[in-house]
Amino acid sequence: SWRSDQPTAAELRRVAEHGVKTVLCLRKGGPGRDWYEEESALCRELGLEFRPLGWSALDDSQEQIERLTRALQELPAPYLIHCKHGVDRTGLAAAVFRVVVLGHSKELAESELSIWNGHLPFFAGRAMDRAWRNFRWPNPEGRVAVKPSDAP
Repeated sequence: SWRSDQPTAAELRRVAEHGVKTVLCLRKGGPGRDWYEEESALCRELGLEFRPLGWSALDDSQEQIERLTRALQELPAPYLIHCKHGVDRTGLAAAVFRVVVLGHSKELAESELSIWNGHLPFFAGRAMDRAWRNFRWPNPEGRVAVKPSDAP
């Protein structure tokens, strides 16, 4: 699985060639937006599952994480997880992926929300930090089976 910023058509084709089965789009907005229409149409053409999750970069609610964990359990791996810039929302989603799917500890997965991945704990980034601090995975035995090499 991979994490990225808004993928181009060429990038979507490339990840499909590398076996990605599901695109998890964290961007807010949806039908009627050019980027959304292009991405969803190309995913259909490539045979990829497309799941828009509509996350707000300013929303630290656990509802966003619950939608992600349901998608990780329902949809086939490997995944491409992206938002507009591939930093804050995608960093939080990658950290959740590592806990829920790969069984990593929160301490180990927290590196997805680090400065080394472009995350700065300012402005919108603070909401993702709050969401991460409040995140609890109550069912570690229920995680999805994905090989560690499929980590984002």
